[in-house]
Amino acid sequence: MSKNIISAENSVFKNCYSGTDFEDNVVEFLQHLHFKANRIRKNDGGVDIIASICIQNTDYKFFIQCKYYNRTLTKTPVQEVFTGSYYYDNAGYPVVITNNRMTYEARRYAKKLGVEVIADIEWEEIRAAYKSKIINSPYQRKGLLGMILAYFGNDQAYFQAAVSREDINYEIGDFDNEGIEELKERVEDDFDAAEECLKEAAQLQEKAAKYQLRGLRLQKNAIMASLEYG
Repeated sequence: MSKNIISAENSVFKNCYSGTDFEDNVVEFLQHLHFKANRIRKNDGGVDIIASICIQNTDYKFFIQCKYYNRTLTKTPVQEVFTGSYYYDNAGYPVVITNNRMTYEARRYAKKLGVEVIADIEWEEIRAAYKSKIINSPYQRKGLLGMILAYFGNDQAYFQAAVSREDINYEIGDFDNEGIEELKERVEDDFDAAEECLKEAAQLQEKAAKYQLRGLRLQKNAIMASLEYG
């Protein structure tokens, strides 16, 4: 596919006025990336889109629930797509895709259930990779998001890491098996919590900077107007 693809932002959000529009745009976006993607028209069981791709004789399938909301998402779509993946015999990876943000609690819940989330933070990474053709994310992204970033960054090594299901091995010393598992779970939870907090903090800082710039512009306009008509 040509790298002159319509921008990641426009292909998904342009001319989008309803949940159905959003689903259609996500399907089109994934098809641009060579996925076979189709909407489930009715009796979806919590799944709006099934997307699949075969790379090097390996099949990857994703069960996607789309949420086009004007408010922050909570746990509900995570529960629905998790259940929906079992409706389809758990033969793929569950994903929630939204135009908005998702609460910290919902993200942790998704992490526990193995549900991937592509929300406002992730779309910013996709836009950046599309524009620069470089993956600048400080985290190795897995699953569908990792595959999308690898495509725009034209990075085969990143793709291989994205589809790898290997877990991180922690060097944690001489504990019995029960203690090891408990410590691993605590460490993973703490790192997950810290990661999500850092992501949200970075995003809020970026938004604050934009509002500050807008405020300065408004102040400048007000001063210029007062001088002109004063």
